[in-house]
Amino acid sequence: MSTIKQTMKTAIGADPNNAKAIVDEANNGLKAVPVELVTKAADDSTFTQVGASNPLQVAGNVSLTGRNVEEVMLFNAIAFTDTTYKTSGTKDISKYREFSLLFTNSHDQTINLTFQIGSTSINSMSTSIWNGTIFASKSIAIPPGGAGRFYFKMDDLGITRMPQKILFVLTPAAAPTTGSITGVLMGVPN
Repeated sequence: MSTIKQTMKTAIGADPNNAKAIVDEANNGLKAVPVELVTKAADDSTFTQVGASNPLQVAGNVSLTGRNVEEVMLFNAIAFTDTTYKTSGTKDISKYREFSLLFTNSHDQTINLTFQIGSTSINSMSTSIWNGTIFASKSIAIPPGGAGRFYFKMDDLGITRMPQKILFVLTPAAAPTTGSITGVLMGVPN
């Protein structure tokens, strides 16, 4: 049996708090172990990073697994300059069993997301959801800055049953002076 050489030329890097760890954490709390794919030389002397000049060789059949997801553009680089709301238009989502939303906001102001279930046009109230105590309008604040992408599931919106039609509404908290917002619905077909 062979042995593994376990010495390292440099120590594992530390985060700003001087915590040394292999596991990395994203802003949203998800944790992962960053990896770098390499190939080993035939003589066991070196490792070379996988890339265009050193493609990864895979033996056998490879198949991807998972589920199909369809993307529906709700808002495509909408640049707000005042506090007037904009709607996605009514979206027929009856063919999906669940959905998620992905928003990127590069405005310098927070944009509030509300929605109406079953609506074909905007009215004065967003859909109210039972919050355990009362029926209340559900609004999600999408922070400014553009550094992050914001992901929401049906549960985050308070939706427990799949609606047939939905209309999304964006309203700036204050008039933005720069930036835009993009929103995509990702639906899992029935």
